Amino acid sequence: MPGLIFGIKFGERNVEVPRIAPESLRQLLEREGVLLLDVRDEDQWLVGREMIKGAKRKNPKNAHEWGKGLGRDKEIVLYCSAEDEAVSATVAKKLLKMGFSHVSVLRGGWLSWKREQLPTSKRTSSGLL
Repeated sequence: MPGLIFGIKFGERNVEVPRIAPESLRQLLEREGVLLLDVRDEDQWLVGREMIKGAKRKNPKNAHEWGKGLGRDKEIVLYCSAEDEAVSATVAKKLLKMGFSHVSVLRGGWLSWKREQLPTSKRTSSGLL
């Protein structure tokens, strides 16, 4: 996967979650088959009026539920509002533990995407898919 750098290590089993740079994600989204998930906390979601173009909103608190409906081989990129990717990295860890093999997080989260002025779209009224 292009643009993956570094990793986020987690305590228990040192699960490493790849991170992808905003511009690399933009290029990746031009391909078919990439699932981009907006996992911002509900308060951040309600305050914001935009999302990354092509993203689907998922509640980060219910990852174990909605994760069951996703293909394990699907290429998934997650983003949240935290520049340290705290929420998206936590969700990514859950998905990896569930057996997903291609999961990464947007480096710098939503703020890095906005800072680089990359494509966004207006969010739907509820946004919860």
